[in-house]
Amino acid sequence: MSVESDAMAVDRRIDALYAAIDGGNMAPTVAPLASNFQALVERQRTQDVAAGGAGWRDGSSTKGAVAIPPSAIKDMIARASAATGVEQPLIEAVIKNESGFQPNATSPVGAEGLMQLMPGTAAGLGVGNAYDPEQNIFGGAKYLRGLLDEFHGNIPMAVAGYNAGPGAVQKYGGIPPYAETQNYVNNVMASYEQYRAQEAFTKAN
Repeated sequence: MSVESDAMAVDRRIDALYAAIDGGNMAPTVAPLASNFQALVERQRTQDVAAGGAGWRDGSSTKGAVAIPPSAIKDMIARASAATGVEQPLIEAVIKNESGFQPNATSPVGAEGLMQLMPGTAAGLGVGNAYDPEQNIFGGAKYLRGLLDEFHGNIPMAVAGYNAGPGAVQKYGGIPPYAETQNYVNNVMASYEQYRAQEAFTKAN
């Protein structure tokens, strides 16, 4: 399936989700988000945070940890990178800072899996089981792809959007002045540079 057809399928699923959420009412206009995909994810993120409070990614725990070889996770990340065009080191950096590579990581308010997807966000991304590593990674990578497109390839802004939501990044015209988000962006970018250096070293040897 091409990226374009996959995006169309996601938008069709999102339209159905809006209908289910709103009892058949049309989706509200959310400006200036770029698409139904972004609108639903932002809307659901806002609802999830309202239900669980701020800082919902802090204090992750694990439920019956699943032993998955690092090489298997690495292969899944590589496939997700190829499918979405998101750099493998960026996906790895987000996973490291979200869950520490624990597939069954669960935050206190219910963010799930390797890339810590909230249930509503996961549903909007077409992820049926957020504790399935491959589904989680592909869903999180798809979300990153949308954020990178939204912010014209600006990685720090996309990473900030992953943490605080794209609406907050748009509101402030850059990384929001939230200590949690600023620390998160710094940590993810440091991990990203580390993984990029490792990737370059591996290719050169």
